[in-house]
Amino acid sequence: MDHQGRNGPGSGPAEEEYPEVDEISGKLLVDGVIGCFSFGSDGVLRWGNQRAAELLGCRRSSLRGKAFTDLCADTAAGRQKAAALLEGFRRGEQIRDEELQMLRSDGTSFWISLNIKAVADADGRVTEGSATVTDISSHKRTEETLKRNFDSQRAIGSILQLSLGEMDVAEMLVSTLDLLFTIPWLAVEAKGSISLVDEEDGSLIMAAERGLSVSIRKACTRIPSGYCLCGRAAATGALVYASDIDDRHDILYEGITPHGHYCIPMISRGRVIGVLNCYLEVGHERDDEEVRFLSSVANVLAGVIERRRAEDALAVSEKRFRDIANNALEWIWEVDTEGRYTYSNPIVTHILGYQPEELLGMHFYDLFHPDDREEYKELAFESFAAGNPFHQFLNRNVSKGGEVVWLSTSGVPLVDSEGNLTGYRGADTDVTERIHAEEELRRSEQYTASLLRLSKALEQSRSAADIVHAAYPEVREVLGYNSTWIGFGDEERQKLHLLFQQGDVEDFVEMDTEFRVEGDVWLEEMVRAEGPMLCEDARTDPRTDKERVAAEGYRTMLCVPIRLMDGSLAVLCTGTFGDEGVRVPTEEQIRYFTSMASSIAVVLDRLRFLEDRERVLGELRMSEQKYRTLFEESRDAVFTSDPDGCFIDVNPAAVVTFGYPSEDELLAAAVDGGLFTDDEDRRAIKGLIQEQGFVNNYELAMRDREGQSLIVSMTANAMHDEGGRLAGYRGIIRDMTELRRLEQQLVQAQKMECVGRLAGGVSHDLNNYLTAIQGYTDLAISELPEGSAIAADLKEARRSSDRATALTRQLLLFSRQEPMEKRTVELDGIIGDLVKMLGQLVGEQYSLNIKLSKDLAAIRADAGYIEQVIMNLVVNARDAMPDGGRITIGAANVNIGEDYARRHPGSQAGNHVCLKVADEGMGMDDNIIGHIFEPFFSTKESSKGTGLGLAVVHGIVSQHGGWIEVESAPGEGSVFKVFLPAAAGRAQVNGAGPAADAAAAPGQGERILLVEDDQVVRTLTRRMLERSGYSVSPAVDAEEALELFARENGDFRLVLSDVVLPGESGVQLVDRLVAQRPDLGVLLMSGYSDESRLYEIRDKGYAFIRKPFAVPRLVGKIQELI
Repeated sequence: MDHQGRNGPGSGPAEEEYPEVDEISGKLLVDGVIGCFSFGSDGVLRWGNQRAAELLGCRRSSLRGKAFTDLCADTAAGRQKAAALLEGFRRGEQIRDEELQMLRSDGTSFWISLNIKAVADADGRVTEGSATVTDISSHKRTEETLKRNFDSQRAIGSILQLSLGEMDVAEMLVSTLDLLFTIPWLAVEAKGSISLVDEEDGSLIMAAERGLSVSIRKACTRIPSGYCLCGRAAATGALVYASDIDDRHDILYEGITPHGHYCIPMISRGRVIGVLNCYLEVGHERDDEEVRFLSSVANVLAGVIERRRAEDALAVSEKRFRDIANNALEWIWEVDTEGRYTYSNPIVTHILGYQPEELLGMHFYDLFHPDDREEYKELAFESFAAGNPFHQFLNRNVSKGGEVVWLSTSGVPLVDSEGNLTGYRGADTDVTERIHAEEELRRSEQYTASLLRLSKALEQSRSAADIVHAAYPEVREVLGYNSTWIGFGDEERQKLHLLFQQGDVEDFVEMDTEFRVEGDVWLEEMVRAEGPMLCEDARTDPRTDKERVAAEGYRTMLCVPIRLMDGSLAVLCTGTFGDEGVRVPTEEQIRYFTSMASSIAVVLDRLRFLEDRERVLGELRMSEQKYRTLFEESRDAVFTSDPDGCFIDVNPAAVVTFGYPSEDELLAAAVDGGLFTDDEDRRAIKGLIQEQGFVNNYELAMRDREGQSLIVSMTANAMHDEGGRLAGYRGIIRDMTELRRLEQQLVQAQKMECVGRLAGGVSHDLNNYLTAIQGYTDLAISELPEGSAIAADLKEARRSSDRATALTRQLLLFSRQEPMEKRTVELDGIIGDLVKMLGQLVGEQYSLNIKLSKDLAAIRADAGYIEQVIMNLVVNARDAMPDGGRITIGAANVNIGEDYARRHPGSQAGNHVCLKVADEGMGMDDNIIGHIFEPFFSTKESSKGTGLGLAVVHGIVSQHGGWIEVESAPGEGSVFKVFLPAAAGRAQVNGAGPAADAAAAPGQGERILLVEDDQVVRTLTRRMLERSGYSVSPAVDAEEALELFARENGDFRLVLSDVVLPGESGVQLVDRLVAQRPDLGVLLMSGYSDESRLYEIRDKGYAFIRKPFAVPRLVGKIQELI
C-alpha cells in the first residue's frame, strides 16, 4: 500500500525515486536545513545528519542505534502511528508528508513532516530506508490556535443559540456541558457540573451535571460558600485549579477516585452567580488556553442566566401585574396625553357598567357627572400639563345605567425613554358606599345631637306643655314639619286631650277633643299600634276622616303611640299642615322620631310618678292629725314609710331607739333599707304586707347609729290612696334587745346550774371512792419492800388515781363546790410564775408571747383558780394549732362604760382587768362559739379531751364576778378575753413551796442505754436512774448509741431515748436496735406534743413518757418495761 501525505493522490508532482545517499553531495546531506537519517528494516537508525540531531536535541553521533519508534511522542496515538509507518515502510510503501510528533532528548515534543523512501535488494526485499524530516511545530501551533479559536467561537455561539430557545435553564446548562465535552482539543474528562449560587445563604446548588456518580451528586448537591474547591471559587470569584485530590478537597467519600479540577466562577456584572466545574485526569497541567476558553464560556453562561432570570422576573412581574389588575377591586386604567383610555381592567364593568373594550378611545371626563364635568376636566388637564401625580381625587361619575358613582382617583405620569409624557396610569376606588355612610353618619350625628338637646330640655320640663315646647324646635329643624302635639286618651270618657303646637310658641293650643275609636280607622289602628304610624297624605289615605282633614288642613302625619307605666295611652305626633304640603319621612327620620317618643315617655312617666307621689303625700298629711298625739307619746318607735319601705316620718321614740340625734338624721339613714341588718327581712315584710295587708310581731335584727344589732318586733299595716293603690306603710317597732338578753341569761344560768348540780354530785361520790383507793394504795405500798413488782403495780394504780383526782377537781371547779380562797392578787405575777410551766405544757412547737401592760391593777381572786383559767385557755389555744404556732397572753386595764355594758349582755360597767389569750389556729364560726362553754362540748375527737376545759373557765370567771368574750372566725384564729373586776389596794403575798417527790430505787443494776442530746437532761436522768439502782450508759446521738450498743454486744435490758435527736431520730434508732435484739425494752421520752409522733410511737408498740417527769413516775415506767 502506498502512503500519501496531506495533499492526497495527484496533488503534487509525479512521484520520483529518491537518489541513493551516496549519490548526493556529502555537504548537502551533512549540513542541510532538512533533517535526514537512515535506518534498517528493523527500524533502528544507522545514520543522521546534523539537522536531524539538532531537531532531536542530541549529538549526531548518538543517533546511531536509536529505534525509530523511541523517537516518537510517548502517547498511544503517537506510538500507534509510528508502528503503522514502519509497517508500510517494510512493505515498500513510499511515505510522504506524514505529520508525526517526535520527542526531544529533554522530553519535549515537536511536530515534523516525514518522508521515507524504502531501499530494496535484488530480491525486492526492503533492507533500508532513508527519511527526511522538517520541523512544522510553528505551523501546527498556528493551525491549533486557529482550530481552538474556531471551536471556541462555535461553542459560544451554540450556547447563545441554546439560550434563545425555549428550553429552561437546567436543560440549557446540561446541553452546554454536552457541548464542552465534544470539543477535541479541550483536555477535560467527560464529566462535570454547573452549580448556581443561592442568594439567601450564598451556598452552591447543583443545577446541571454530566457523568457524575451517585456519590458525587449526593455529596455536591449543596456546597456552602468557601467549602471545597467549588465553594472557594464562588467565595473568591477566582479560578480554582487542582491536578489531584489535595487538602482543599473538603468533600470526600468512600470509593472516591483521584482526579483534578477546573472550578471556574461564573461572573456577571461583578457578581458570582455560579461555578462551572470540569474534571481533569490526575496530573493534567494547567493550560492557559483551556482556562481562557472555559472562563469565556462561564461568563457567557452567567450573562445568559442573568438575562433569563431578568426575563423570567419581567414575565412574572407582567403576569403579576395582569393578575392583580384583572382581580383587583380597584379600577386600574391607562390614558394617553389626550385623556383617552388605552387600558382598563375588568372590574370597571362592576363599578360603572362598561366593558373594558367600550372605554378604549373614550375620554376620562366623559364619565364625570354633568354638573362637575368642566371643573374636573380643567383640574385634570392642569395636572397633565405639569406632569404631576395626583392622589385620592374625589369625583362624581355616572355609570352606564345612569347611577351616580363616587370614585377616589390616584394617578402617576407615564414617560418614554426620553422623559416625554405619554399618558397616565392610575387606579380608582369605588367610595360610593363610604360617601353614603358618611352622609348617613352626618345625619345620625344630627339626630343624636338633636336628641341630646331634647334630653337636656326635658330635664327642665314640669308639665306636658313643657315637653311639647321642647320637642317642636327639634322636629322643625330635623324633619322640617310645622306642627307637633301630644295626646292623652281617656278611654272611659271617649276623649282625647291634646297639647298642640303649630308654628311659633304663640300658636300653642291646649284642648279636649272627643274621639270615637269605633268607626275611625286611623284612631282604631293608633290604639292598637305597637310602633310608629305614617300617613303620607291625609287627603288620599283611606284611614282618615276626610271632613276633618279638609277642615283642619292635615297633610303628612307621623304618630308614635306611647304606653305609660300606669297602662294609660299617650301619643306623640308631628306633621305638615296647609301650605307645607306633603313631606314623606325616610326610615331614618321615622327611627329618629320613635327615639324622641321613647325619651318623652320616660319624662311622662316621671311626671306621673311625681304627681302620684305628691297626691299620696297630701293624703298622708290630711290623716296625720288623727294619730299625732299617740304618735308623739308612744314609747315604741312609730313610723310611716313609702311603698318602698323608706321612712317618711318617725316619732321621738324611734329616734331614741336607734340612737340618732335627730329625726332628719334617722330618716336619712333609713333610705334604701339602711337600718336593716339583713335586706331579706325588709323584702319579707314587704311581701307579707302586700299579700295579707299587715304584718304582726315580726321579729328581726336592725342596726342602731353605732352599727350595733337591735332585736326588734315590728307590726305594720298597708296604707292605700283613694284609688286603692298602695301608698305606703304605717307601723310600730318595739325594742326587744334587753328582753332577749335577759331570756338568754336565764336559759344559760338554768343550763349551767343543772349541769353544775350533776357535776357536784358526781364529784362528791368520786372523791369518796378516790380517797379510799389512794389511802389503801399508799398503805399497801408502805408495807412492801422497795423494788417489789407488786409495789410497782400499786404505784401505777396510784398514778391512775392521781389522774382521776385531777378530773374530779375539774368537775368541782365547774360545779363551783371547790372551796375558794379569794385574796387581792396581781395578775401579772400569776402569769409570770406560770410561764415556765406553760412552756412545758404546750411543748417546743409553740411560742409564748407575753404582753402585759404596766401598772396593771390588782384583782380579788383565788390565785389557784386563776392559774387554772390561764392553763385551760392556753391548752385550748394549743389544741387549736395542731401543727404549732404562737400563743399570745396579754393583760391590760380597761374601763367598761354604761353603753358598752348595755350592748354586751353579761358585762358590767366599771374598772376591770382584761386577760387575753389569742391563737393563730383554725378559728370557729358563730354556731360553735354559742356552745363552747357548755360542759362536755368539744370539737375534738372523742378520745381527746373531756369537754370540761372551757366550761370550768366559764364557771371560775363567773364566780369571780367577771365575764368572757370570744372573737373568732374560721381560718383567722381565736381571741378569748376574760374581764375580771379590778380591786382596790395592793396584792397579798402567799408563799407556798413545791412538794418534793419521794425517791424510789427499785433497780437491781439493770443496764440501760440512755440517749439524750441535751447535756443537762442527760446528766440529770443518769443520776436519777443510778440512784434508783440502774447501770446507765449515756450517748449523745444515734450514731454514738449504735457504736456503744455494738461495742457492748447489745448487753442492755432497756433503751431510754429522746424522740428528737440530731441526725437520725429516736424512733429510727430504736427500730434499728430492736431489729438486732427483739426482746430489748424501749422507752421513748419527749418534751414535744406532736400528736403525729405519738401516734407513730403508739402504733409501733413503744412505751412513751412525757417530759418533765418525777423519779417515781420514770422508775415505775422503767420497772414496768423491765
